[in-house]
Amino acid sequence: MKFLPVPVEHLDTQWQYIEPLLNKAVCISPRRVTIDDVYNATKKGNYLVWTVQENNKIIAVFTTRIIEYPRGNILAVDFAGGDRMKDWIELVLSTLEAHARHNKCVSLEAFGRKGWEKILNKFGCKAAYTTFKKDL
Repeated sequence: MKFLPVPVEHLDTQWQYIEPLLNKAVCISPRRVTIDDVYNATKKGNYLVWTVQENNKIIAVFTTRIIEYPRGNILAVDFAGGDRMKDWIELVLSTLEAHARHNKCVSLEAFGRKGWEKILNKFGCKAAYTTFKKDL
């Protein structure tokens, strides 16, 4: 199993596989953002799209972005969609933590539904309003 960012130059060829999984998360907030907005923002470099792949098949997708705050940068996971979370959650979290540290982030935030709390608590994350946070 692999968890890797999608280079912007490969986004167009991968989008047909990414979009259906990612849209499940994006469509929860239609007044805030659409899947086309995410695609355009990714092409501009505002989001980094990551995929979990097994046997060259995409089974989960994430978007991240670095938010600059006065007291330190945060790696934000805005959207996530896919299947078989128990198979990849540890790989995803460890990779995102390493990516955050590499980019001098002080913590990791994930925006999601309340159901994520039960899973993410096992990995040291704490609920903060409707955001999940893990200090690095």
